Amino acid sequence: MYFSRGDDSVTYEEGITAGYLVTDMEIPLLNGGAVRLSDYEGKILVVGFMAPWCAPCKEQVKVLKVLNEYQDVEIITINIDSRYNSSTLKQFAEAEGVIWSFGISPEAAQTYQTNAIPTILFVDEEGVIRYRGFFTTLNQFEQLLQSYG
Repeated sequence: MYFSRGDDSVTYEEGITAGYLVTDMEIPLLNGGAVRLSDYEGKILVVGFMAPWCAPCKEQVKVLKVLNEYQDVEIITINIDSRYNSSTLKQFAEAEGVIWSFGISPEAAQTYQTNAIPTILFVDEEGVIRYRGFFTTLNQFEQLLQSYG
């Protein structure tokens, strides 16, 4: 159902790209437990789909490490490669300095039609995807924060 809150660029329907509410799903976490993307409502959320073997993903993690220092920004990195077990992923997270939420969900990659990595979603405080792209620089994140943060 389409309705407007005064922003014609947003449908307020669930979807997987800019202008849609983030499609809610549960993401199992590397440290145990799980989160739902809707748990981050009221906060800026950056979702990064990646895999440990991906060199650009490792570069994206470096950008996310800086972004993680910003107040009011939550990050979840989601491994999309089912060939990696939790032990290997924990080693990767430790080696790369991932201290934010780290999920494991090849299913999320399918739901979000992730056909290249890293894929980045920038979700505003109302749960609207404002950006979907690939490798995203710190400058791009800062511009998004100025526009939607």
